[in-house]
Amino acid sequence: MPVNAKGVALAYRVVRDAGGERTSLSIHAQYLPDPASLGNYDRYEGFAQVPGEISWRFPLYPAPAATGNPTWAGRIDDISGPLERAAVQVRLSNSRTNTLGPIVVENVMSKCK
Repeated sequence: MPVNAKGVALAYRVVRDAGGERTSLSIHAQYLPDPASLGNYDRYEGFAQVPGEISWRFPLYPAPAATGNPTWAGRIDDISGPLERAAVQVRLSNSRTNTLGPIVVENVMSKCK
């Protein structure tokens, strides 16, 4: 990964129109290389998991940047479980085969401030 590859996650409780209160998790990652340059991948995905309990997965979408290097971002709004111990990751993905690839950026929510 390039030295500038970084990401942030935002998790907070939201009240939805239908379905009550849930946790929203959004991920924003920058300076990632084109996924195809790292193998048989065409996008990045956000992935969060509480090991041995539950996981969530959602696509990240590129937003054009002035330099041509997109910012990848996405969110999921229907998490019902706690995220305090969750590992939050940006991973490579192949949308045609639904294959989740290796981790490119990762941190654990309990280590975040």
